[in-house]
Amino acid sequence: MLVEPIRNVELQPRNYVTGTLRAVSRADVAARENAAVESIYVNEGDAVEAGAVLARLDSRRLQALLDEQKAIRVTTQSLIAQREAELERARLDFETKRNLEERDAISRSEFLDAQREFRVAETLLQSSRDALKEVDSRVEHLEVRLSDLTVRASFAGRVVERHVELGEWVNPGEPVVTLVTKGKIEAWLTVPERYAADVATYAERLNVDVPSLHTVARSQRVTVVPEVHPRARTFNVVVELDDQDGRLSPGMSVTAWIPTGARADHLAVESDSVIRSRDSSYVYVASEGADGHTAVRTEVHVLFSEGNWLAIEGENVEAGQLVVVEGNERLLPGQPVLVEMAPQDEPQMQVATVDVARSDAL
Repeated sequence: MLVEPIRNVELQPRNYVTGTLRAVSRADVAARENAAVESIYVNEGDAVEAGAVLARLDSRRLQALLDEQKAIRVTTQSLIAQREAELERARLDFETKRNLEERDAISRSEFLDAQREFRVAETLLQSSRDALKEVDSRVEHLEVRLSDLTVRASFAGRVVERHVELGEWVNPGEPVVTLVTKGKIEAWLTVPERYAADVATYAERLNVDVPSLHTVARSQRVTVVPEVHPRARTFNVVVELDDQDGRLSPGMSVTAWIPTGARADHLAVESDSVIRSRDSSYVYVASEGADGHTAVRTEVHVLFSEGNWLAIEGENVEAGQLVVVEGNERLLPGQPVLVEMAPQDEPQMQVATVDVARSDAL
């Protein structure tokens, strides 16, 4: 049996917490116009880039309105050209009669009539130009509405739910698809409020375990949410994780050992030496006697883990005792054992430095 001594190791106190993975952003991409679904281009699970076309709605009604307004714009532009010509004629007539009136060649009433015609022509031209601006505004509005019939992704992400099918009628605000961000994901950890000050001080980097994938993900950013749940007396720590390969999904359960104090010496054993049952945790101490070594089942309380170390405490546990690290699952209390010292390489103090690595910690 391979054995290792219980050691005093400088470790950082940690508390075991649980949580859930959440998307950094989640959005129901909604229709902006009421129309029938003409085409839909995505299904659940598809990855899309920002601005990608998700669906198209029937555009015939709006296109007809747009064509009508464009025709009105052409007519209005022609009317403006006519009004400009009439204004120019009225201006020339007004200037001619003004000169004649100054020489008393025409009556005053004829001059006033020409002046009135000139001012009416100016007003009619301005009215036509205002009408063109109104038509241009309607055309621009209809073009925006027509563009809104193409439903696009508001950000790069993955489709997690499709809400419509071909031919369905949708109204403004009704969701077409639900998107979640890709590339990054957040682990929302639930932490007791008594650790608030310690977490704010020590939790700069965290390793988050995803049991369903047997992986450990390293944090890129840790944020403490400054709000305590009034009933549960807990607060949230949000850990941003890298998910470029898309393995992590919102809703997955996660766990973490969150730092709650400064580094200090603790009794520690390798994780393989601790056996967990439903009611307790224990190690087998290789107790030396006259007839050799005997396996003694010794209850321990696991305080926390760091890398491959487990910090422990117990009534009959002290540094230097030899504990079985290999083959302990087959042992029975009191069974004689032939001990062999395990290689003296130090257990890994940290998990692998890749973003997502195989988890060996409990």
